Amino acid sequence: MTAVLLIVGILLLWGGAGGFYTLYTASKNCERATGIVQSINTQKVYRHRKVRYDSRMLVTYPTPKYGKVSVSMKNYNPFRKKGDEVLVWYDPNLPREACLPYSDGLLWGILVASGLFCVWLGLAIRKETETTEHANE
Repeated sequence: MTAVLLIVGILLLWGGAGGFYTLYTASKNCERATGIVQSINTQKVYRHRKVRYDSRMLVTYPTPKYGKVSVSMKNYNPFRKKGDEVLVWYDPNLPREACLPYSDGLLWGILVASGLFCVWLGLAIRKETETTEHANE
């Protein structure tokens, strides 16, 4: 049990760190703009024996070279609504290659926090089992 928690925790930490690294590299190469959510579309998607809900939003943001650009993005925030302003990072040469740093950062932060919790719990359980084994000797 402890080994599984430690392995899962390390994998979650690794995934979150990788996500933060991609955001860090994007911050160097991308320009920033304030986008506006034009619409949000949630659809019921049928996958293998499961029903999922896919939420996408249409975000428009201004660019100096191409004018107003519209991009469809996955929506992970259930509280976002039409008309909200969002920070958009985009590649100046490929303005449709965009990301929302706050949404992505929240996702990677949840992975890191979950990984830290799993590692902490695994170490706490391991320590508890070692102390009880020494007490029983």
